[in-house]
Amino acid sequence: MSTVVLAGTGPNGQVYRSTDGGQSWSLVQRLGSAQSVYSLADLGGGVVLAGTAWNGQVYRSTDGGQSWSLVQQLGSETTVDSLAYLGGGVVLAGTGTLGRVYRSTDGGQSWSLVQRLGSEQRVKSLAYLGGGVVLAGTGPNGQVYRSTDGGQSWSLVQRLGSEGQVWSLVNLGDGVVLAGTGTNGQVYRSTDGGQSWSLVQRLGSESFVYSLANLGDGVVLAGTAPNGEVYRSTDGGQSWSLVQ
Repeated sequence: MSTVVLAGTGPNGQVYRSTDGGQSWSLVQRLGSAQSVYSLADLGGGVVLAGTAWNGQVYRSTDGGQSWSLVQQLGSETTVDSLAYLGGGVVLAGTGTLGRVYRSTDGGQSWSLVQRLGSEQRVKSLAYLGGGVVLAGTGPNGQVYRSTDGGQSWSLVQRLGSEGQVWSLVNLGDGVVLAGTGTNGQVYRSTDGGQSWSLVQRLGSESFVYSLANLGDGVVLAGTAPNGEVYRSTDGGQSWSLVQ
């Protein structure tokens, strides 16, 4: 198993790299004039993509994140909020502030606009479920969109309660997907590949579920704000407890 880990940061738009599984870190470089690195995607074979803010650019590395080069700005976008690799050179990028999805078929070397997702302003999260099925979480209306053709077309599934943003999505397999939201700090769960959703619970008094990580065997972690708490589930996201 590779012990190389990359981290994108702000407000100086820098990438850090660890070669010991995250125990120590070294600065690689700042990505142009970017203020933040919002998204990273590992394509395998040493190829990694980075999405930045507030210039809406995509950077590409071919040596496992040791050096980076600018690919392009995505239209007039200001943020590349999310990236998802579908395999076979196909990559999707979710952007703001126009709420659009872009698609690459050559491993992120060139990009084309697919569409805007409704009237949304941000595509905060993307999750590939396999078989051409992709989910997108958006804001400021907290909606989930679904594609069945590898991101070439999209349809609205539903708004998740009264949420403003769908900050995070994670695929647990067998049709089970979790969504982390804000501004109510809630987790939603789907058991049919994102076609319908039900509320699980609010995580403590948190307002945002910024990140979700699948550790396997039903274990999932959630990172929250504004109190910086970590929650853990051992039953595939059906119940949660505070770790610290």
